[in-house]
Amino acid sequence: MGLNNKRAPYIYLAVILILGMIVFQAITGDMAAKPVEYNEVISLFEENKIAEYTLDFNTRELTYTLFEERDKAKEEKREAKSVTVTVPALDLFVS
Repeated sequence: MGLNNKRAPYIYLAVILILGMIVFQAITGDMAAKPVEYNEVISLFEENKIAEYTLDFNTRELTYTLFEERDKAKEEKREAKSVTVTVPALDLFVS
């Protein structure tokens, strides 16, 4: 019986740590951005919602900022968040 009493605090600590990890994953998992699909990017260009973009020809990485995000960042006096996606075909952006 004395041995079980000495283990009890460690068991409670382990349970608290596991619950803390589960809560942390739940919170950060919801905040993680979902990957952007390529067709969504094309739609954003067609709808003229992209304020600025850069395209790296070597890595085929397209980094863009939406007008909505840029304006919101100006109001909050912070830097606008950009999104980066890998473009499968450069010919859509190069004529």
